[in-house]
Amino acid sequence: MYQGIQADINAVMTEANASGLFTQTIQFMKPSGFGPSRAPSGTFVNVPGLVDLFTGASVIGCMDAPLSPGTISALEAKSLEEIESEGIRHVALNGYYPQVVENWQSENGNMNWRGVIGGVNYEVFGVETDSQRTQTRVKLRIVLV
Repeated sequence: MYQGIQADINAVMTEANASGLFTQTIQFMKPSGFGPSRAPSGTFVNVPGLVDLFTGASVIGCMDAPLSPGTISALEAKSLEEIESEGIRHVALNGYYPQVVENWQSENGNMNWRGVIGGVNYEVFGVETDSQRTQTRVKLRIVLV
């Protein structure tokens, strides 16, 4: 009797977690407020409700990788006034976290979110979940001037 592939799809993240691939953690932070000009306050706090499914901690297990394994992950653009170097990261979270997408999309000024991995502050550039509701991916960038 055909039972479909749903059990295999559901097992994807269970196997990925068991494999030990998620060796890092990410902490999502947002500005604690905005000034009169609507600029971020410069102080960041944890985004409420974003905790690890397995530990309940305010950090979520993740696997950090370059945007594409076949390309160099740093871009450089030079102008007369400054040199800007930008690195883009593709981060897989250790499960399905729809609250990351929902909170990021509904936050006023969500482009001011930070993702902190290994003590490095990244700008949250985009978030998505897969169609089977097994995983969440985050696109981050670090900009150094």
